[in-house]
Amino acid sequence: MIYQPHRTMPDHRAVAAAIDSGLMGRIFTIKRRNACYFARDSWQAYRKNGGGTLYNRGSHYFDECIKLSGGKPVKANCILTRALAYGDADDSFKAIVRTDNGVVLDIEMIMAAAYNCVQWEIFGDLGTAVQTRDAQGRDVIRVRYYSEPVSQRPIQQYVPIANVSDESGDGPWKVKDFYLDDYPRLNIYDLCYDYYALGKEPFVPVSDTLTVMKTLDACLADAGDVIYVNDVNL
Repeated sequence: MIYQPHRTMPDHRAVAAAIDSGLMGRIFTIKRRNACYFARDSWQAYRKNGGGTLYNRGSHYFDECIKLSGGKPVKANCILTRALAYGDADDSFKAIVRTDNGVVLDIEMIMAAAYNCVQWEIFGDLGTAVQTRDAQGRDVIRVRYYSEPVSQRPIQQYVPIANVSDESGDGPWKVKDFYLDDYPRLNIYDLCYDYYALGKEPFVPVSDTLTVMKTLDACLADAGDVIYVNDVNL
């Protein structure tokens, strides 16, 4: 059974619940981001060792997004960058993947970021979800959605958008929070026991991981050389 622990995490489970609720309508874009400031000098900093952020961290984010999209990747574009790493492998990447059911996956990891980023954004034709915190400081996936019949949506006019801090809807717009605390982390070892000892279906099918690896390979081929920021003429 493939080790993909991000599927067990509260944020992933809450995002899945928000998508499954149908409140956002047809999902067309899923954005997944992660940021830190880390000058890597281990084996992962070198391409000869199979290092690089795309493969070592991206495998988890690609797995999450592909699963949530409900589709299969058909096109991938990517840019690889090295800013802080001491080796020759990428420490940041930006990937855009299109699936066969029309969902665009926007996946990004930056290891030279001094500020945090919004880790999840999901866009549908009836609403949007974003990871944030409520007024009490609780982590949530906040969904703002159009609650009236689709036929009543305004035509040919710009509709004011709301701040993420707005916890209540207005007019036809409603807000629903999916609290991460309501989706506790699953115990990966219990899932392993279910598979190895009880003969249940694997939590992460091998076929899913083959899809992830093929997509990563496509991204690497599209990206070509790693862009080293100190070599760029400004």
